[in-house]
Amino acid sequence: MKLLFCLCLAVPLLLPAASRAQSSAPSIDVTAPTTAPPTLDRWVERTGNILSNRLRYPTILSGPEEGIVQVKFACSDSGAPAGIALLNSSGSRQLDKAAMRAIQSIPTLHPLPAGIGAGQNYVATILFATTQASYNRQIRDLRRQALDNNARFARRAGGPAMAIALLDTPDTPRAAN
Repeated sequence: MKLLFCLCLAVPLLLPAASRAQSSAPSIDVTAPTTAPPTLDRWVERTGNILSNRLRYPTILSGPEEGIVQVKFACSDSGAPAGIALLNSSGSRQLDKAAMRAIQSIPTLHPLPAGIGAGQNYVATILFATTQASYNRQIRDLRRQALDNNARFARRAGGPAMAIALLDTPDTPRAAN
């Protein structure tokens, strides 16, 4: 797709030289096909579904662990997640690694939503819970953190932050994403 786009851009640049050589040659208009970028909601849903399919609750010998992991990443030129880093640990190395592996396995973040630049950082918040009570408690904690973050961002000048919250109600011990 990138090669086709580059060729379509190069063709109009070569046409003026060709028309000088043959002044009677008909003009040719070349237009690259475009598609509208997805909305932010649709992009988050699509990316969340991909992440959900790739996330695996790790097998831990001492039994399943729980926690919330936040992973920061950006989008490379190819669309693959880049600069993947642990933003907030769950307290479990295995859960943190599982979350980072899931982000790393996303094949592409393209197409990006309208208005989102290539240098934008993303945050995936991934919740690991083994019971409904634990899930509910962690959701309350996340909502409280979101309110605190919104208040902090409202007071501070600068660009907006974007977070992807990927949550699900687990029936069996698995990652809630």
